[in-house]
Amino acid sequence: MTVRVGDRFDPLAGPPSDELHAVLRQARAEEPVFYVPALDLWVVTRYDDMLTVVNDRDRFSVEGVLDSVVDYPPAVVAILAEGVPHDTPVLANTEGEASERLRASVYRSLTPRRVAALEPRIRELANRFVDRFAGRGTVDLFAEYAYPLPLTVILDFIGIPEDDVATIESWVSDWMLLQFSRLPADRQVDCARSVVAHHAYLRAFIADRRAAPRDDFASALIRAVDTGQADVSEDELVLLVGTTLTSAAHQAMSGLISATAYHLLATRSRWEEVREDRSLVPDVVEEVLRFDTPGGFFRQVLVDADLGGVTVPAGSRLLFYIPSCNRDDATFRDPDTFDVHRRDKSRHLAFSHGAHFCLGASFARAEARVALSVLLDRLPGLRLQPGQPLVYAPSVPMRRLDRLMVEWDVE
Repeated sequence: MTVRVGDRFDPLAGPPSDELHAVLRQARAEEPVFYVPALDLWVVTRYDDMLTVVNDRDRFSVEGVLDSVVDYPPAVVAILAEGVPHDTPVLANTEGEASERLRASVYRSLTPRRVAALEPRIRELANRFVDRFAGRGTVDLFAEYAYPLPLTVILDFIGIPEDDVATIESWVSDWMLLQFSRLPADRQVDCARSVVAHHAYLRAFIADRRAAPRDDFASALIRAVDTGQADVSEDELVLLVGTTLTSAAHQAMSGLISATAYHLLATRSRWEEVREDRSLVPDVVEEVLRFDTPGGFFRQVLVDADLGGVTVPAGSRLLFYIPSCNRDDATFRDPDTFDVHRRDKSRHLAFSHGAHFCLGASFARAEARVALSVLLDRLPGLRLQPGQPLVYAPSVPMRRLDRLMVEWDVE
């Protein structure tokens, strides 16, 4: 008897990437929209079906999508009640006027001038991380570069003091684990305490910036709120300058940086070609976004919806899995081949589409370009450590390479 796709799909198990994509190829051909009993959600695997979902806000909504994929015990619920209320609107789970209000508020402070001025600072921070391991000859590039760099960059942009970065990293990591991973009850309690501690820290940080503004994103947003230019409540402000921006800019970006290094180094000629022709760096970033997208996005199904040849019941949770949608051969030529020179790569959906297109897309592209350029400049002889297994994050929406051992000759 053939095992149905839904019984084989489990990103929490962290299977090798090739194995996962084999499952997704089968899905696109045989069950493009399938149910996963273990996760109690439906998965969309085709490009056109994803566009249908993101553009049909009458049948599919982001409201409620940040509800945990696991049930919390009462002790965890009680702890979380001490922080920002669970139903506080955030960008990722708000529709209609509330969504437009929050997006306008963020975009007003995320000005093109502020984003354009980022690149020198990103380069400075990236070089600082490379300085820490350049003399060693080997490093886990994810742990010491791809993971800490985007967190440091976004917190620096927001205005969080550098001395607090390690603590924020721990809190944000615990929040992601609590939301999207299977944890024992005692670990859930620890993570819930981290969430509440982070919220308390953010309230104090906002009060400090309100009293003594600086040239950073948080001060600009707070000023806009206080002068009536941005319509954001105090709880919404806490989440905007905290988990909303930090998790979005950190978790996915760390995966993008590690995947970019891996796919260039896995075929040495790619690395050498880009090292010799830096004009290809933006093309590399776009192809990695298509070929090895960090994850997917959730939707709630509002009414019974026909999609991909099946009826998805009202009340269901839907995951459009972008690593599959971006390899749909109905949209992309030879989609399972990594090709820096492909002409159709810009059609990828890594930043979603439509009303919920990622506000930080230009930020992310700039950071990925700089992160790669610094590696090419500082470690031109970089190579993969042979024989290493590929280790992926055990998370439902986040498909991220979490370990990347590299080496180089030290003079």
